[in-house]
Amino acid sequence: MDDLQSKLDVMERAKLVGELQENSVRIMKLNIKFTKSNQKHSLERLDAIFGSFERMFRNIPKKFLSVEREVRLKYVSPLGPERKLFLWRLLNREMETLGDQMIRDLRDLYQGFGKGQEFERRVAELVAATKANVQDLIDKLEATVNAEGTGTARISPRELSHLYQLDDSALVDLKVIQPLQNIHHILGTLPSPDGSGNSALEGIKKALLQFVRIARETESGAWSVTSVKGRKEKKMEVAEIYLALKELVFGLNTLAEYIPVEPGARNREVIRKTWSGIEVLLGQKYKAEAILGELKLFHELIEAE
Repeated sequence: MDDLQSKLDVMERAKLVGELQENSVRIMKLNIKFTKSNQKHSLERLDAIFGSFERMFRNIPKKFLSVEREVRLKYVSPLGPERKLFLWRLLNREMETLGDQMIRDLRDLYQGFGKGQEFERRVAELVAATKANVQDLIDKLEATVNAEGTGTARISPRELSHLYQLDDSALVDLKVIQPLQNIHHILGTLPSPDGSGNSALEGIKKALLQFVRIARETESGAWSVTSVKGRKEKKMEVAEIYLALKELVFGLNTLAEYIPVEPGARNREVIRKTWSGIEVLLGQKYKAEAILGELKLFHELIEAE
């Protein structure tokens, strides 16, 4: 995810430009409205325009940082101090620039009503309040994102990508980052003198890698198919395998969550149905015997009395 920040910069800049454009459209409509009512040169029109700028000042930090939040939660990527400082400086600079633009565009018009200084004070207060809000929003963003994206035993998405030979976009599209992190956390921190937790985790890695290899082999075979219909069928088959991989990860995660629970308190019915679902999912189609063999130690941990 080396280019995550550059992607964010592009998306956030687009959001900022969008808010500027929306403000311009609102002001244009206000000008038409007040012109039609013969109030084009009224103080009411200026205050309505000021209100449009206020709305823009409120929206920019919220929408700008919502992009950062959504993308970082999606990719399970924490917000570091350098990025946090970058966002703070960028948004503060934008607020100051917009404040200066307001003064350039509107001060003389307000001065015509003897309210030039009052207008400048209102702009300064608006900029200061927005900058204070920016700091609060960034602090909340950091708390939210880092609560989801970090942890002492949480494996990073990059490591997951390397371990399971799946690129970042595949991990995100399949929505398996958090389930895999959870599995690694539970088994990796399991107090087991005999190392059963690590052994079970190793089995899960091998089982999932077998699944990925099946998908890759099927995918590579699609190139040898000459007909359009045949290639389409192969692509559908590949998509079906990846969906089955997703279901397998979700099922393993459901089972893994019972490991920290005392054996007597585990919901045996849910465990039985989930494991049965995995067996049915694998069936005879996905090298079931070999994959289930790799999951044997994990299954024994779940079934332990």
